[in-house]
Amino acid sequence: MLAVRPGARVYLHQAFRCCPYAGTVSSQTHDYLVANGYVITRNPLEAEVCVVNTCGSDARQAELTWEALSAIRANGPERAVVVTGCLVSIEPKALGAALDGLPNHARFDPRHLSGLDEVFAPSVVPFADVQPALHNEYAGNDFAEGWLHVLASTGCLGTCAFCAIRRATGRPRSTPIAGVLAEMARGLEAGRHDQLLVSTDLSAWGTDLGTDVVALLEAVTDAPGDLVLGAESFEPTLFLEHFERLLPLFASGRWAFIGLPIQSGSARVLRSMERTYDPDDVLRAVDRLRAAAPELVVRTDLLYGFGDETDAEFEDSVRVSRAFSLPSFNAYQQRPGTPPVQLPLATLSARRERALAEMQARALAGLPPLRRWGVTPTPRPLPSDATPAEVPADAPWLTAAGIAWITKTVAQFTALVARKGPVALGGGWALTGAEARADAVALRLQGPGGGVREVGLRAPEWPGAALARSERFAAWVLGPATLDGAEDAALKRLFVALGLG
Repeated sequence: MLAVRPGARVYLHQAFRCCPYAGTVSSQTHDYLVANGYVITRNPLEAEVCVVNTCGSDARQAELTWEALSAIRANGPERAVVVTGCLVSIEPKALGAALDGLPNHARFDPRHLSGLDEVFAPSVVPFADVQPALHNEYAGNDFAEGWLHVLASTGCLGTCAFCAIRRATGRPRSTPIAGVLAEMARGLEAGRHDQLLVSTDLSAWGTDLGTDVVALLEAVTDAPGDLVLGAESFEPTLFLEHFERLLPLFASGRWAFIGLPIQSGSARVLRSMERTYDPDDVLRAVDRLRAAAPELVVRTDLLYGFGDETDAEFEDSVRVSRAFSLPSFNAYQQRPGTPPVQLPLATLSARRERALAEMQARALAGLPPLRRWGVTPTPRPLPSDATPAEVPADAPWLTAAGIAWITKTVAQFTALVARKGPVALGGGWALTGAEARADAVALRLQGPGGGVREVGLRAPEWPGAALARSERFAAWVLGPATLDGAEDAALKRLFVALGLG
């Protein structure tokens, strides 16, 4: 077994923005290493060991891992490498091939993360006893940023035909109520009032303990202190079974957010997915949630292109998305152990464009997503028969060409960081990632003290004030406009590198 010397420099890499569980694992690993005297470095070339947390939910997430391992191999195959995450179980042969040429390596799937103790020989605290406060650079999504992540359980009871993750996480393993409450209290002592229960399927919490999720949520809702609560996420079958007992808890005023991934608006497609609920039952529950808790944000995921889904069944999903505060659409991709894609690429592309147009129509109507809680929107109603909206002349990012530009630019910067790791900009600042916004590409800059600054990029011909323009980009700072000297110098170096200086 690989053994790392105490005090070694460690580069901790997460090449994706995935679920809150992944961010929790990366943060827990970070805190575990620091607590036991290891040094986290942002520069992989300085590291003696690289820890790579992976995701296997789709092919692109896997590709980011292969790119990261390829870069490590090219820049120092003698380094020790530890791979964690779902991809370890989902694609073990491909991972073995990616690790070929890296003689000093170990790998641990989500069920065996305590094996990190064999590699790092903890002198202070074992991995299982570390309760993480989320580090924002590992956040699964924008809504997860700033929340204390409390790991309630892993695993699920599902047999969903489209899902490879269940093979990695296994059956439910629940944190007892006392452990959850103790972590919440620890968070409050540290000033962390926004707290997110994280689980692969929170609906299945307690099935391994002889109890159910209602008991957990009753205890969490009654927990002392000034708390804002969220949960990610509930599979609908057991959620509906417990709904009558859960409803008064969500109506208590303490809950800000829950995830409820419905996956399809078609009962037939759900049956082919091996999901055991009717979408209309979920919609009725969401309507009652809205009535009882108007401020509660209810997120959902919708998967399009599974099996022989028809155009009409896809439109059922579009219709269903409007019942939720925060929907997202994802294209079905075959993964190891899941059925092949049946629909032609042209059909999937058309549905992607339709889904993007629906989300843009929501944005134009003033509907969420909102990036921070405590903001009360004043949305214009989205018509029940909404179709792809006409694009205003002053919003070219809403066109198909604009969306394609944002997507391509994000991919380019993401690939750059995956290949090279954080790109040093001087003064302790580094470019660490990129992601799409509704009207721009956001480049993420990490500061020497852990602070984050986002720089927005648009195509140069797009309207709007910018700090700098070039033939390729217009750029500006997202957030407060005041910059200190180090930030200003780092941004200037970035602009020069982008051809803006």
